[in-house]
Amino acid sequence: MTAFRPLSSFEKKILTQSLNDQRNGTIFSSTYSKSLNRENDADWHSDEVTLGTNSSKDDSRLTLPLIATTLKRLIKSQPALFATVNEEWEFEPLEQLKTSDIVNLIEFETIKDKEVNCHWGVPPPYLLRHAFNKTRFVPGSNKPLWTLYVIDEALLVFHGHDVLFDIFSAANFHKLFLKELNEISTVKHSEDRVLFDINDVNLSELKFPKSIYDSAKLHLPAMTPQIFHKQTQSFFKSIYYNTLKRPFGYLTNQTSLTTSASATQLKKYNDILNAHTSLCGTTVFGIVNNQRFNYLKSIVNQEHICLRSFICGIAMICLKPLVKDFTGTIVFSIPINLRKHLGLGESLGLFFKELRVECPLSLIDDELSVNEFLANSNDNEDNDDEFNERLMECQFNKVTKHVSGFIMAKLKSWEKNGFNDDDIRRMKYDNDDDFHIQNSKTKLIQINDVSDISLSMNNDDKSFNIVSTGFTSSINRPTLMSLSYTYCEEMGLNICIHYPDSYNLESFVECFESFIE
Repeated sequence: MTAFRPLSSFEKKILTQSLNDQRNGTIFSSTYSKSLNRENDADWHSDEVTLGTNSSKDDSRLTLPLIATTLKRLIKSQPALFATVNEEWEFEPLEQLKTSDIVNLIEFETIKDKEVNCHWGVPPPYLLRHAFNKTRFVPGSNKPLWTLYVIDEALLVFHGHDVLFDIFSAANFHKLFLKELNEISTVKHSEDRVLFDINDVNLSELKFPKSIYDSAKLHLPAMTPQIFHKQTQSFFKSIYYNTLKRPFGYLTNQTSLTTSASATQLKKYNDILNAHTSLCGTTVFGIVNNQRFNYLKSIVNQEHICLRSFICGIAMICLKPLVKDFTGTIVFSIPINLRKHLGLGESLGLFFKELRVECPLSLIDDELSVNEFLANSNDNEDNDDEFNERLMECQFNKVTKHVSGFIMAKLKSWEKNGFNDDDIRRMKYDNDDDFHIQNSKTKLIQINDVSDISLSMNNDDKSFNIVSTGFTSSINRPTLMSLSYTYCEEMGLNICIHYPDSYNLESFVECFESFIE
């Protein structure tokens, strides 16, 4: 079989990390439905539904024949979906894909069981642990680089390997799947177990994703951060009283294995729960409804900042009570989608640059901030609580200024210089193990933002819609936590806080939730 192309140096680095159990892809879930606002449906609240089996309308469910028909159309148009990596570390097409190679079915006995285990359209914790800890891709295995879990014919969970699917690819998969799904509504659904056969496609008419990381134009450009940002003052009063006045524990190492599945599910998926590695950890999902999200967006837009810098500011403030030594640094790892700059639209593949924004913990150190705050303030605060509230606001402003200025400078640099980019050079050559060893006082936080990718189609009751989404990526060793968020018009902003089991960050989660509210 003729290969598509060899792996680039960056892709080889990613695959090596995967083989060394340092990473294992992205999981992105979406709930598909033809019935909008189901929570207002009287049938949902009835006793019959509580005690009975799944009874949703047949035409609104993702049945296996419907999924198979959709995948057959989608796979043959997307070479990334029928690609594998051979023993020579080349991308090559698979000769055939069967339903059993891709699709894994999980069913619950009742609708209420499904809602308890898959609340807000996010995958249950035991599925995350299974996918991150027990599924491995090996070059030469003739296996695809992605898989699907279908939960109760409604929730579709995509798991893509890092070597070919970035976080934006994972979101784009659902966008492409939804488009194909609604186009086949009048087509007879396939019972064929074969989803793809190489003899059914003309490879010369298809384009396999190219690598953007081996450009000969790479060199280290000069960067001058352009700082801009001003934040409102009244936003912080409730934040201070509801979060930072409360006592918090310190960051402590502990070993725990957190699962929330029912006893029935624990027994049913006992094999999934046996494994425990650092690639999964603890996940906490939450929803920012549209009303609250629109309010947050209004602040972001009014102050001419981006949502990423806003989230970074919240994270730093919420970490403040957990920090013992303010001489260290938080590094925010922020993937930036390059598809719009490259004219690639909804492409699958790796088309991103990772920004690393260093934020000294001194930015949130009260001892260092007080004098600066008093020097720049015209107010003589007699009330300690009000003073601390204003001090926190000042620290938040400094963090968001720092982050937004860095991001804007890097984006302008990319628009001007293209592949003459130091971020791509670092992505290719830096070793995460070296980062972990050499930066003992530095913690890495991933900010995974795909909220700009719209997954909505229309409000036609005869068409499928995505009514909720959620995603996260595997956690590797240098990472303290990741904050991953995606937006869906029906539900709002879904945020996942994901951290290793060796850390106790429950107080951070509580603070973060209060801050958002």
